[in-house]
Amino acid sequence: MQVEEFLKSLIEKDILITPDALELLKSSEEAFKGVNEILTERNVFILTKQIIEEKLKEKEEKKVPLPEEIQVNRSGNFKPLAREYKADFKIIERHDVSGKSKCTGIVDDFVGYFRDRYRKTLNVLRTRTGKVGISPMISLKSMMRGREVRIAGIVNSKNVTKKGDLLIEMEDEEEVAKVLVLKNDKECFEKANKLIMDEVVAVDGRASGPFVIANDIVWPELPINQQKKTEKDLGIAFISDTHVGSRFFMQKQFVKMLKWLNGGIDGDRNRELVGKIKYLILAGDVVDGIGVYPRQEKELVIRDIYGQYKEFGKLLQNVPDYIEVFIGPGNHDAVRRAEPQPKLPKELTDEINAPANVHYLGSPSTIEVEGLKTLVYHGTSIDSVIASIPGLSYQNPEKCLIELLKRRHLSPIYGENPIVPEEKDYMFIEDSIDIFHTGHVHRNGYVNYRGVAVVNSGAWQDRTDFQVRQGHVPTPCIMPIYETHYAKMNFVNFLAGEGV
Repeated sequence: MQVEEFLKSLIEKDILITPDALELLKSSEEAFKGVNEILTERNVFILTKQIIEEKLKEKEEKKVPLPEEIQVNRSGNFKPLAREYKADFKIIERHDVSGKSKCTGIVDDFVGYFRDRYRKTLNVLRTRTGKVGISPMISLKSMMRGREVRIAGIVNSKNVTKKGDLLIEMEDEEEVAKVLVLKNDKECFEKANKLIMDEVVAVDGRASGPFVIANDIVWPELPINQQKKTEKDLGIAFISDTHVGSRFFMQKQFVKMLKWLNGGIDGDRNRELVGKIKYLILAGDVVDGIGVYPRQEKELVIRDIYGQYKEFGKLLQNVPDYIEVFIGPGNHDAVRRAEPQPKLPKELTDEINAPANVHYLGSPSTIEVEGLKTLVYHGTSIDSVIASIPGLSYQNPEKCLIELLKRRHLSPIYGENPIVPEEKDYMFIEDSIDIFHTGHVHRNGYVNYRGVAVVNSGAWQDRTDFQVRQGHVPTPCIMPIYETHYAKMNFVNFLAGEGV
């Protein structure tokens, strides 16, 4: 259509056009096509250059190619050690909410949930040594001033006084107590500064009328254990945040990893390590999802949730059959957003069409692998904990994970990210564990804490526009692999160069 004819059609429709938009139309055939789509899709009274450019950008994004068909061939001379061993694992069902959710949202559900959280934590705190045992808060009223006391409760509030001290309000099942932490007591003040809302702790101090003057904060903590090793020389690989369906999904590197698992990368110096891998654990955000955040559709190459899981299933078919795969959900997956999250429903696992060596988990879940208790949690609460505790950052997610282990709770702040008040608090860490695996923040981190291998497995998604705006720098395509015989964590980089 000539420009003159197009302008006549606009006049007939009572649509105005700005001069700069007209110049753009004169110089671009694509702009003409975009304008016709705009007029078909919505009512426009004034055509501006900005409207046309936004449409052209949207059309360009839609041109992002769909994921290519992949083919991974197993190396003929690859003799993995892991194939020689029978898998030894157990999913501990009592820690998984899947199929057990009974919450109806009534007040009694919330009361029951917090009572369960409080009582479980209290039982752990009672095992912590101290000069005195835990006293109920109601007994403070009858205590002499200066008497040593230990109380335990849920943190309701934390405020700085005019003198710079900290005033903390705590609550048990019967009473509310006020705890004063003096700024001159630097060690206790530093600990108290890390207290967060809704966590359950014990406080040592001295009774002083309506207050307890604190001298120590006691968290439930994990016991200190020797890092456990296994007789078999096997490996556990950890991944998360694949975000299949996103245009930022790093398929080339993911396929490279799959080829590596099959022993098929020339010149690889890690052939012995890959041959040990018997287990692969994925901690959520399997796909990018639909409608997770505003205008997400502009960043998708697969705009159908079933199609995303189907594409993930194609990739999964290339994992060697002797490797047991465990898959949990994340906040981008098609399960409820609130935690604890159940495992992926059957209509989605049918799309994945996974082989028998694939197992689905809720988040959180606990798996016993070769005798190693492995806690798997996507890590959604990491955001709120980093925002609430001084000194934490996304650069070192493992430091945040240590704070969760100190509290023996995976999501201590209620309401910052949604939690379903089940009759049992599935977010409480009941058992001693050997491995703690999370994802969510797209950045690798590892530390050995009290005999627990604590690992965040990064991501397989490139840096998104949102992350650029936030200044967050992820570490994609780096796979942590834990050697169970040596209790040693390795990191294999599939991003740099052609090799591994």
